[in-house]
Amino acid sequence: MMDLQITPQEFLALGAASIITGFCYGIHKWHFATVKALREAPRYPPDKGLVKVLEEAPGKCLPYVIIEGIVVAAKEPLRSHFVPETSCVLKHVVVKEHSSIWNRFTHHWDDSQQIMHERKDSIPFVLVPHDDKLPLPVQICHPFKASELDLETSYQCFHPADKPTFISFVGQLLSGVRRKGILEIERILRPGAHLTAIGELSRENGLSGPLRLGPPSSPLPYILRFFDYETVIEEWEQKVRYWNMLRAFAGLALGLLLGWIGWRGLRRWRAKRAMGKVFISEESIESPCVVCISSRRSCIFLDCGHICCCVSCADALPSRHCPICRAAISRTIQLFQP
Repeated sequence: MMDLQITPQEFLALGAASIITGFCYGIHKWHFATVKALREAPRYPPDKGLVKVLEEAPGKCLPYVIIEGIVVAAKEPLRSHFVPETSCVLKHVVVKEHSSIWNRFTHHWDDSQQIMHERKDSIPFVLVPHDDKLPLPVQICHPFKASELDLETSYQCFHPADKPTFISFVGQLLSGVRRKGILEIERILRPGAHLTAIGELSRENGLSGPLRLGPPSSPLPYILRFFDYETVIEEWEQKVRYWNMLRAFAGLALGLLLGWIGWRGLRRWRAKRAMGKVFISEESIESPCVVCISSRRSCIFLDCGHICCCVSCADALPSRHCPICRAAISRTIQLFQP
């Protein structure tokens, strides 16, 4: 039986490789299922034809559908916080503090970001067709819950920190924190932008309310992107290939580690087996005399048949009895071994 003898370091490496492999496999499986759902999802323009489709759908709901159209504000548009002449339907303002933190393990200054202020504003907006033929606005619900939300950067400015004085510089060295400055970023969604929305389509009040597209009930992602449907599919297929590659590398590392442990155990088993064979072979060849334990056995006692003494000890036995079984020795035959 092979003796694996896994060391604590190898056990930890096996556990880490197994966890990483399982994690990569789970992420790859989810991305693969998402790409399959995106390819199978129906694709409609926001027009009157959607009403008939919803009437025929089970539960008057399409669980995963693709709608492409132009963004139109359903009420007075918002104004950019930093660029007032710019209108928008979504606004996301983030203020971050950039600093360097001393790493005691690597003895280097690592960059760090901390969100000091974040604000999200939105107004109801809808998607309409690119042409004006039979438009039927589709309202986009909970846009900030989208896992993929495209916003345009309308403002970005970095305000560097004041030059430190000697006292503040000493304080930074003692605290291990150097402040670099403040970064202000504003991202918006403008009216008139082309948007591909992927989610669950329903009507608010049965068949009388407006059409609403929001996050799906299933684990599938809610997507709001500037790109067209083909580009979205291509991006998700790239993610599938990326995670598949990571899964393959992690599985290969796990397989190599298991192979190394198994090969090492096989070597130990073979070495022990060879040592056992050598010991048995040497015992059968040398066969030391049970009396003097210095010469090889070279005679056989009859009638018991034991080979246990050399010729000198056999002649010097005080009694004619076998030293092994104490049977009477009627005859002694000398053996000649190579």
